[in-house]
Amino acid sequence: MDEINAEFPDLHVSGHLEPIEDPRSYDDMLLDRPVTPVSPPGWSPLTPE
Repeated sequence: MDEINAEFPDLHVSGHLEPIEDPRSYDDMLLDRPVTPVSPPGWSPLTPE
């Protein structure tokens, strides 16, 4: 985000991180935007790496 702010000083950028292994992290995916998560083939947040 620092690089974005440096390039666009009048732009306000905020971020929010949640753990990918917690299924609750995905509970709000469709609240305000239609999003299709993209994960590597065979990857699931419910299975250990």
